[in-house]
Amino acid sequence: MSILIVASIAVHAQTQFWSDTFEDAGAPTSGTRTPSVNNSSGGPPATRYFMRTGTSSISLVNVYTNIEGSKFWAGEAQQLSPVVQSSAQSVTWTGINISGKSGMSFAGMFASGPANFDIPPSSPVTDYVIVEYRIDGGAWTHGLRFFPYNPTIATYLSLETTGDSVGEGVTLINSANFTQFTFNISGTGTTMDLRLKAHVNGTSEEWAADNFRLFYSSLIPVKLLSFDIESKLDANKLIWETATEQNTSHFEVERSSDGINYSRIGIVPAKGNSFTKEQYSYTDKSATGKCFYRLKTVDVDDHSEYSKVLFARSEAENILKLYPNPMSSGNFTIQSNLLESGKSIVKMYDQFGKKIPIKIEGTGSIRYCSTYALAKGIYYIEVERDGNTVTKILLKN
Repeated sequence: MSILIVASIAVHAQTQFWSDTFEDAGAPTSGTRTPSVNNSSGGPPATRYFMRTGTSSISLVNVYTNIEGSKFWAGEAQQLSPVVQSSAQSVTWTGINISGKSGMSFAGMFASGPANFDIPPSSPVTDYVIVEYRIDGGAWTHGLRFFPYNPTIATYLSLETTGDSVGEGVTLINSANFTQFTFNISGTGTTMDLRLKAHVNGTSEEWAADNFRLFYSSLIPVKLLSFDIESKLDANKLIWETATEQNTSHFEVERSSDGINYSRIGIVPAKGNSFTKEQYSYTDKSATGKCFYRLKTVDVDDHSEYSKVLFARSEAENILKLYPNPMSSGNFTIQSNLLESGKSIVKMYDQFGKKIPIKIEGTGSIRYCSTYALAKGIYYIEVERDGNTVTKILLKN
């Protein structure tokens, strides 16, 4: 049994207080938007760019849809041609007033074009799209991070959730249809800065962002002290605790496989009125693979609010563990349920994509591996079975 996520949250109603739709007038609603560059080359329409634009001004393999208004921010081959700037560019919003705001969150629309964004070992650099924030001039904090999902080939962008700079394929943006993504903002203060960063160094690597918004919350009579997930082989158990309740009817548990489209999977009756701690739980016995969960609190007047979203990865999903990692010798162990039955293939590559000979011993989900003398550096272990492939980084000290 493993606790995946622990959150101390309050159920809240969201009120929008800032936006940037990238239109010609009225955007942003407050603060200052400052891009590192705002230019293009090629065309018209432009074939290389980092700029505020519309669809008619840029050459697209897949035409963007679901645009808010007529303008958005977009990038492709951002170093331009001839090379006149860095492939890494940014847009920064400064001086956003957040005085008196708490329980803040961000929402934005994102889209992406063809599936050929770069990541080592096939490229010396990694492409990305990142949104981050800081409060009162403090350190930048990541909110959304999109990276290529496969560390061995050029591929599409995917939402990154574990801090390893590799997209997990949780929610993909390889579609030209703008899709909303959100994150919660920790802390409060007087002013906030936002920053959109992107590294794109090739043609046909198209991305775009639109309709950025900020929200703050006002507490409703139910306060959640915690919202946890216990993940087992065949189920995910949701556990939550309330500090106070007032005229609460019930809780609805909702689940999503992509973080966007949710469906109700269970209803748990509430205590109704309570000023002491109350504990609740719901076991999802049909959980498979990646699961997003949120809690909908409904009062007796049928008003409702949502909790934060929690993410669980079922133990029954394809996993890959390497240990020791980092390793000091050429010996290490692989553990993966892809190895349990059927024909599996294990491969090892260095950071330049060169295949490394590997000797594998053992049966079942755990295999013992040895290689020739390895130089210090980064290596990639790939396990494949029946068309399913999992890749993980192995470090050599």
